Amino acid sequence: MTIRDQVIMSQNRNATDILNRNRGGSSTSRSFDGSWRRNIPDAVSRQFTREADRVRGTLNNLQDVSGNTNNADEQLQAVRRVVNSFNDMLSSAREYGGRSVTRLERELASIVRDNPDELRQMGITVNRDGSVRMNHSRVRAAAERGDISRIVNNSGFVNSLAATVGTVRSNPTPFLTIVSHVRPQSFF
Repeated sequence: MTIRDQVIMSQNRNATDILNRNRGGSSTSRSFDGSWRRNIPDAVSRQFTREADRVRGTLNNLQDVSGNTNNADEQLQAVRRVVNSFNDMLSSAREYGGRSVTRLERELASIVRDNPDELRQMGITVNRDGSVRMNHSRVRAAAERGDISRIVNNSGFVNSLAATVGTVRSNPTPFLTIVSHVRPQSFF
């Protein structure tokens, strides 16, 4: 067993101990490729299913509002809800992973990294850690120009995020696996 394997096993054991104390039980198991993986407790799976439902609901609301109204205030609120639900899901993935990076966290960072122009046109800025924030005046200006409706209807961001949360909702366990034991300074 290499030193790297020993470090990974130690980190997984530490994470499992914390998980056992905080979430009502879990264990590690050795997979066929020899790596150590955490078994995901049902409570955690339910939490991420709820997070995925919330994101999906905010995306549906954004699509409805952008297609059915020219009201800039309603569009602003819909964008705010998407930003908040996205950040909440990312935060939950980080909390679950601790100092390690989960597949869900990497997927969410990839979605925003792959759609920077679209997000910028909507008035959304991507932070170095992969979270997003909105600029109220830019979102309002985009809504008044009709850009929110145009972007949402042809959105790589909305479509990618909807596909990811749909998959997380149906089976969250693969998204909660640890993909890296070293948290990067920046996802960008």
